[in-house]
Amino acid sequence: MVISLDLKANRRVLQPIYSELMERFEKVMLREIWRLERAGWQVDGPTDFTSLHHAGRIKSSTMTSWRLGKEVPVGYHSQSATVRMRRLVV
Repeated sequence: MVISLDLKANRRVLQPIYSELMERFEKVMLREIWRLERAGWQVDGPTDFTSLHHAGRIKSSTMTSWRLGKEVPVGYHSQSATVRMRRLVV
């Protein structure tokens, strides 16, 4: 089973701080995984940002603004991450 997790992670700055974005991602991801594990699910694959991003499992968008006549990125919005889960059978 594949479950999409709502990350609600926003970063709006001129130069995004990668470590802060990763910290927020890990916090939200761990909280959701713990909740799902209590409901009888188990992670069946990677949960780190880099692996999920390379696998195309991070849904995100870049916030832009017009500066000096051109559109430039000013932030990043992670909307969801899809993580493979399986049901524990007891």
